[in-house]
Amino acid sequence: MRNWTEAQRRAIETQGNLIVSAAAGAGKTAVLTERLTRIVASGTPVDRLLVLTFTRAAAAEMKQRIEKNLRDAAARAQTAEQQAYLRAQAGAIGRAYISTIDAFCARVLRRHGHRIDLPPAMRVLDELEAPVLSERVKDALLTAFGAEENAHWRALLAAFGSEDAAWAAVAEISTFLQTQPEPEAWLERATLQYAESAWIAQMLRLVTDDARSALSESLRALQAVRDTLPPDWAGVIGVLDADLLSLRAALLQQDYDAYRAALLAYAPGRLTFPRGTAEADKADVKDARDALKKLIAAQQAQFSRTAEQESALLLRTGEVLASLRAVVEAYRDAYADEKRRLGALDYADLEHLALRLLGDEAVAAEYRERFLYIAVDEYQDSNRVQEALLDAVRRPDNLFLVGDVKQSIYRFRQAEPGLFLEKLDRFCGEAGTRIDLTSNFRSAPDVLACVNDVFSAILTREAGELDYDARARLEPGLAQLQGGAELHVIERGGAEPEAAADTPPDAVAREREEEEDASSTDAAEDALDAEIEARLAARRIRELMASETIPDRETGQPRPLRYGDFAILLRATDEAVHFAATLSQAGIPCYAQMSGGYFDSIEVMLALNLLRVIDNRRQDIPLLSVLRATGADTGPFSAEELSRIRMREREGTFFAAFEAAASAAKDGAGDTLCQRCASFLACLECWREDSLLLPLDALLGRLYEETGLYAQMGALVGGAQRQANLDALLGRARAFSRGAERGVGAFLRFMDHAGQSSARLGAAQQIGADVVRVLTIHRSKGLEFPVALVCRLGRRFHMDAQRKDLLLHGEAGVGLKWLDGGVQRDTAARRMIAQRLRREQLAEEMRVLYVAMTRAQHRLILIGSWKEAAGLLDRAEAQPSPAQVLACRAPLQWALMGTRAHCPTTVHAREAFLAAPSAQRAEPAVPAPDPDALAALEGRLSWRYPFAEAAALPAKAAVSAIVRQADAQAPQQTARIAFETPAFAKEGAQPGEPASAPLSAAERGTAVHAVLSTLPLLPLSEAAVRAHCAALVRAGQLTEAQEDALPFAALSWLTHTPLWARMAASARCERELPFSHLVPAAELFGSDGAAEAVLLQGVIDCCFWEKAGWVLVDYKTDRPLPGVSPAQQAAGHAPQLALYAEALHRLTGHPVQERLVVLLSARTVVPV
Repeated sequence: MRNWTEAQRRAIETQGNLIVSAAAGAGKTAVLTERLTRIVASGTPVDRLLVLTFTRAAAAEMKQRIEKNLRDAAARAQTAEQQAYLRAQAGAIGRAYISTIDAFCARVLRRHGHRIDLPPAMRVLDELEAPVLSERVKDALLTAFGAEENAHWRALLAAFGSEDAAWAAVAEISTFLQTQPEPEAWLERATLQYAESAWIAQMLRLVTDDARSALSESLRALQAVRDTLPPDWAGVIGVLDADLLSLRAALLQQDYDAYRAALLAYAPGRLTFPRGTAEADKADVKDARDALKKLIAAQQAQFSRTAEQESALLLRTGEVLASLRAVVEAYRDAYADEKRRLGALDYADLEHLALRLLGDEAVAAEYRERFLYIAVDEYQDSNRVQEALLDAVRRPDNLFLVGDVKQSIYRFRQAEPGLFLEKLDRFCGEAGTRIDLTSNFRSAPDVLACVNDVFSAILTREAGELDYDARARLEPGLAQLQGGAELHVIERGGAEPEAAADTPPDAVAREREEEEDASSTDAAEDALDAEIEARLAARRIRELMASETIPDRETGQPRPLRYGDFAILLRATDEAVHFAATLSQAGIPCYAQMSGGYFDSIEVMLALNLLRVIDNRRQDIPLLSVLRATGADTGPFSAEELSRIRMREREGTFFAAFEAAASAAKDGAGDTLCQRCASFLACLECWREDSLLLPLDALLGRLYEETGLYAQMGALVGGAQRQANLDALLGRARAFSRGAERGVGAFLRFMDHAGQSSARLGAAQQIGADVVRVLTIHRSKGLEFPVALVCRLGRRFHMDAQRKDLLLHGEAGVGLKWLDGGVQRDTAARRMIAQRLRREQLAEEMRVLYVAMTRAQHRLILIGSWKEAAGLLDRAEAQPSPAQVLACRAPLQWALMGTRAHCPTTVHAREAFLAAPSAQRAEPAVPAPDPDALAALEGRLSWRYPFAEAAALPAKAAVSAIVRQADAQAPQQTARIAFETPAFAKEGAQPGEPASAPLSAAERGTAVHAVLSTLPLLPLSEAAVRAHCAALVRAGQLTEAQEDALPFAALSWLTHTPLWARMAASARCERELPFSHLVPAAELFGSDGAAEAVLLQGVIDCCFWEKAGWVLVDYKTDRPLPGVSPAQQAAGHAPQLALYAEALHRLTGHPVQERLVVLLSARTVVPV
């Protein structure tokens, strides 16, 4: 029996409504399954439970755990009756209501859909069908609007300035409405409130209050500086006092117009410093005063209109929104009609139609009667629609909600963490019970201390929607775990443009500064930052692998760290390419996992970015992605090379700098790098011409071939899956080309729409090799890693959403910036929604950082880049105010807050990680014609290429192929003649029937290897081996023909050998370990092309760690030739094992101390 903590035991046993706030690593899944198991064991059948999860994988895991628990309980049952009951419930688990919310809604619709006239054979549109259908409806609707000169559509065209912008607003609202329980009612309320005087008055009051709050914080910062000034600075003190007096009077004005008047009356005086004052001594005063003046200027612009004028603008905005509502409703109706005609639904329909059915009291009562207990896992990720569904089927006292609001990171999918917070407050009395699970059974105490230090400083109700108090702090559950945390800041040099950390501007000023930040962001500089951080990560990985051990999960004994113990966590998917490329260049095997399945896989992102560059070459981010990854026939560009290109043109886009470099090559003034730029642009121009002539799928196929993208992806870990993704993209391009729209741009819009509307397409990528994982923080949720490296912490928060013209919020409604006679009008409502969305996004960014930092078991490594890193450390506050927290612009600033007592900080110079620039090669001058040159002409024309052998070398080779090639070239000592077995003599053949072909030697060997990779490391009888193989057949991992060909007695013999016992005793035993690494061609083929490298690939049957090195094992099933001893037979396999040993040594950095060949036919183990 498991030893539960007191809090866990209460969570399992407490009756009635219960919400469990389970911190990271607190064992919430174990608690949930144990509670459900006990409920069933006490007499509640599994079909009387409703258990909702957020992924199919989580639902499947939940079923498996409960089934196992029930079968274990049956084995311990005291009576035959109880045993039979528990076994029956375990057998019924497949029919239980343990599923995703979508699956539950689908069951409701199948049972009661006839009540709302749903066709029995309804189907759900997939993620590509729905966008195509939506586009078709849009085209028909716009055609109709044009024919009838629809007044509402004309109003939108005038307000948004273009058809694309107007329709984007329609599409955005339509998508948003899918997350609202009552979409039509929400849209009606959000638009009609613009005509309500009370609501307008409230908007003006909120705008004023927000401005006063920002001004108050700025004055607090100014007062703090003023209090430090010496008395002889009277000229400065007097001006600051006048500012404080005047603006504190403004703070007393709560009325919009009164506050506006006070702002406009402010006139700053001139600071007069004592003669001879150093500029450094003036800096604090100037910074605080400049921040105040900047804030006042922004607020004066915000309050340029009187209350009457602002109210009139809101009324006119309501008229625009009325037209927007009319068009949205027309589109939704047309889309619903088209789905009805096709007998189809989309995923949003599942929830809304189920909610509509549950609005029927008879249907709701049926489910309330059925479900005695309702449990929701990951409740912090629920939205309003799902909450309404839950309310419809729950009883007053049968809810069990479990989750962690600090890990709610899906607000971009309209998850509403406020629902969880509301229950935490409400379930503290008669409504229910709150239990906090704070013991963490994942991470070392020093890692938890670092997490607690940071979040105690930054996470408050004012800044992050909840307080990081005693009920939120992580307590060590495994005090014996060793480890720690460390923070690395890479100094970029120069000045970081930022507001003072303690003087956050108001909504208008902040929006302007963020626009400036976005426009000044240098994509090439970002790419270089990513590469430098990846190099630092690679260095730390090597250092830790050489110096640290961790306890083995199974044996508990210390073992060395391996690549698979490391994970690099990133906030954004677009940087995985840089990290994967840099790690590979450093000789570290890695695998990049994305969060969004198909659309976020590296190979699909690269292919689409290539199309984006062809469509519009002036897109810096896609261009840099293509240059770093493929570079066409020029090869990939390094980050240093991209930085050198950028230095040629510091102003404007990166493409402008790239074009300038290419122009220099054409003018004869450029170096080799410039020539490569020109070559790439020439390729790009050819592809652009091809895009106008070729079908889209033919264009993509050509790009795959000419850039090497297809072959490159195939050479990576998971290459088959990556190439399948590229094939699927080719198929989608072919299908799209058969539609009404044509062209690269239209296809990209189609794929963007499909990607934004889908998180389901494509299976998650799986990895089993010993490689460093590179994945997004969102993808890492629910996982744990011995060493987690959280990188790119200095990258700015993306606040683009708050700067959009159209803003939507579930509670606040709609905010709009629109064109009025060609003049863009912003409104108080849009600014207030922008402010609210910004606070919510910053709270989400804090939770994302929390998820990242709580993935580490033994060691947490935080890495970020910053300009003036020393100044950043000096400004970091141990106890920051909420305003200072909200003023931060990157996670790195948060990571530096708190005491940092448990997180040593190291500052690195960027230059230490930059490779020395290659020497510029002087281009030889063309010699003047002379007799000697003419005399040599004949010899030059008869020149023969000296590296013809190297040109024939393969780019990639398998170990088995190399060995076969060597065998074919070796002199043959023994000849064997093979006679085909007559059909009538083959086992099982019937007269007149063709016999099935027997398994080849290779097929038999494959079957044996499949079994040996899964056999338990225990002595097994022949019967036990047969039972294991039968299980593999049932699981689809072996065919019956393969099973019949297995040498069961030999396999059983192997499990009783000392070798098998050594494998079982090892702290690290790898079986069927794939590898890929570059090898000089001369080592493999004896070629003269010594500079050439070949990608060597293979699969090691088994290797295990013993003492101070690897033991390499290779299984062989071939039968010995007559007169050949086992030693001679094993010696024939020595070249193959030598290649394996060299690969293992290079990839792990540890030697192979022993090589063994297992000859199953001879039942012997031979060292080679």
